[in-house]
Amino acid sequence: MVRHLILPMAFAAALAAASTLHAADAQVRKVLPSLLDREGRASLHPSLYERDAYQAHLRQKPDEVGGLRFDIQWSAPKTGTPPLELRLELRGYATSASTNGTASSTNAFVITRTVEPPRFGSRWTQITLDDAARRQVGDVTAWRATLLREGRELASTQSFLW
Repeated sequence: MVRHLILPMAFAAALAAASTLHAADAQVRKVLPSLLDREGRASLHPSLYERDAYQAHLRQKPDEVGGLRFDIQWSAPKTGTPPLELRLELRGYATSASTNGTASSTNAFVITRTVEPPRFGSRWTQITLDDAARRQVGDVTAWRATLLREGRELASTQSFLW
């Protein structure tokens, strides 16, 4: 008699586990900021070591920097509801020359993109600031990436200093 109950109970447990995994909740998984050179490259070669070395080079030589790119990995359940909105908020610190010496200010910058959820897994979205926008923001000190649907926050992640 007990053996007849084991199979239905195992099936019910598997079904319950599958329903909790059902198209996992929305997530902002990773945010990777990268400096870009004047030609729009974050690296000269396709290896992680070369990318890190080139990023260090660009940080040391700010006159060679031509922009800033954020690669954002996110996921959300695919439903028949309206598209999603991916919002990137930046806080920066800019210094500029003034008549009395140098002046500094903190700046806030918000960029929004409309995105469609992927059928399976996650999706990467790139948000790029050209040199003029990067200079307006200044040196980025903190960021926050948020996934929204109809103005309601589904998921977010932020940098340590946010």
